[in-house]
Amino acid sequence: MKQRPADVIAFSAAYFKAKAMKQRHARAHAPLDQGGSVLARKAPIAYRNLPVLAQERIEQLFDAFDENESGSIERTELFKLLQQIARALGEKVTEAEAHELFQHIDADGSGTITWPEFSGSIAGWVQTMDI
Repeated sequence: MKQRPADVIAFSAAYFKAKAMKQRHARAHAPLDQGGSVLARKAPIAYRNLPVLAQERIEQLFDAFDENESGSIERTELFKLLQQIARALGEKVTEAEAHELFQHIDADGSGTITWPEFSGSIAGWVQTMDI
C-alpha cells in the first residue's frame, strides 16, 4: 500500500520533533567543545525541552543579570537590570515590584537566584506564553 502524503507529513513531523528534542537534551550531556552547556546540565527538564536557541538566550540573560559573575543573581543585580530594561521600554519598575519578582523566582528563599531557579522560572514562563 502506497503511503499518502498526509501520512508522510505526519511521520516527518514526528521524526523531526523527536530529533529536535534529542538535540535539546544533548546540550546537557555533550562536551563543551561539541556544543555542550555547563548551565544546561544544571537546569530543570522544562528548560531542556525548550529549543536550543531559546536555551542559549536564557543563558545569556542569566549572565547579564549576574553582573558580578558569582553564579547567582542577587537582589541588587536583578533590580538594576530590570530598571535598565524598563527604561529602554519607556517604563518604570519599582523596588517593590522587583522584590516581588525576586521572591517568586528565589524558590528556596536563600536570598539569591540560582541558575536552576532562574532557568526553571523562565522556561515555565516561556512555555506558558507558548513562545
